[in-house]
Amino acid sequence: MQQREDVTARLIPAPLVVRAPLGSCTVAGVAAMIGRLAEIPTGVEHLPGPCTPGASESTATEIAYLQGMTVVDALDRLVKLDPRYYWTATDGVIIVRPLAAWTDRTHFLHRTLDRLTLDKANLGEALDAAVAPLRPPRRSPNNLMQGVGELTIDVGPISIIEALDAVVRTHGRARWEINYCRPEAVFLYARIFVYTLDDQHGIGVGGPWPRDNQGKTINPCATQ
Repeated sequence: MQQREDVTARLIPAPLVVRAPLGSCTVAGVAAMIGRLAEIPTGVEHLPGPCTPGASESTATEIAYLQGMTVVDALDRLVKLDPRYYWTATDGVIIVRPLAAWTDRTHFLHRTLDRLTLDKANLGEALDAAVAPLRPPRRSPNNLMQGVGELTIDVGPISIIEALDAVVRTHGRARWEINYCRPEAVFLYARIFVYTLDDQHGIGVGGPWPRDNQGKTINPCATQ
């Protein structure tokens, strides 16, 4: 059996600088860029809530220059700079999430999917299948990102996060990413995206949104 490459030993080949002060989304954003530059399938979850501002051009202080570092050293440096995050690697996928999310048994990513079965699916269909326990399928998933990857997977039972990992791992050049519009890590306030690593293609899901007594959809992310 051929041994899987340790992707965390890859070097970051291009300039990548971290500046202070860090915003709430800095580590997640830099981690996504590391995956892109090192061509590694990646999963990134932001801290709950809208992104708080990071360094501006006029006030920024350079605190980490990551080009030439290994992925493992760069990610270790990131979570040391912002210990609210934690990272790991699983079968060729690097994953960066809020530290609290890893041990939160009620987190929606830890729900169980009986089986993930895909037969030459595109990334839109794959995302729909991976999050099936969270929301009804969309009406026309075949038209979503048509032709972007032909993914064949048959595994289960697995958690939703494991399903997302399987999708980007099988594609080989993709990442999943989650952000939140409010400071609670619940699916109602979340958007789950899948992107190709070159950011040329992307698709997201969220909701489903609740309705009021008149049947009108309520946007839970709208400002009050």
